[in-house]
Amino acid sequence: MDISFVRYHEELETFANQGLSTCDTVLWGHATYEMMHAYWPTMLDNLEATAYERNHAAWIEQVQKVVCSRSLKKPIGTIRN
Repeated sequence: MDISFVRYHEELETFANQGLSTCDTVLWGHATYEMMHAYWPTMLDNLEATAYERNHAAWIEQVQKVVCSRSLKKPIGTIRN
């Protein structure tokens, strides 16, 4: 997942954590879901992941996911929930 255009730093991580801590459901399109599904589960046990990455990966595992797509014909896999 290439998000190299985003410069994460402590202030941005704090802001993201505060906002996401109030969310119990996430709405993604088909392409975003595929990108998230391919990347975030690998961060849970990645010894090189930052604490923020592991925390965000845990949040993604726990949150309810809704995927909207006109082209998706069948489920593409799951990230728990």
